[in-house]
Amino acid sequence: MIAAAATGRTLHYYTFADEDLFNRGQTALQLLASKRVRIGDLVKMLDEYYNLICGGDFEGGVFDFLAEVYGSKEATTNTGAR
Repeated sequence: MIAAAATGRTLHYYTFADEDLFNRGQTALQLLASKRVRIGDLVKMLDEYYNLICGGDFEGGVFDFLAEVYGSKEATTNTGAR
């Protein structure tokens, strides 16, 4: 989504009527945009998330992790210990 926005391209992302997924995705996207997160930084954070999940050191989802890293309580409904 960020890459599409950065290049002025339209992205069609289908959540197939999963309103919670849609809302959490929108909130995460707004958080990332408000913090001016660059694509390279996002990739690093996603890599860190992957390593934490694989090591059993984080129990939340990816939106929870991004909210914790970038400091937004609104972006998360599930909590995970980091």
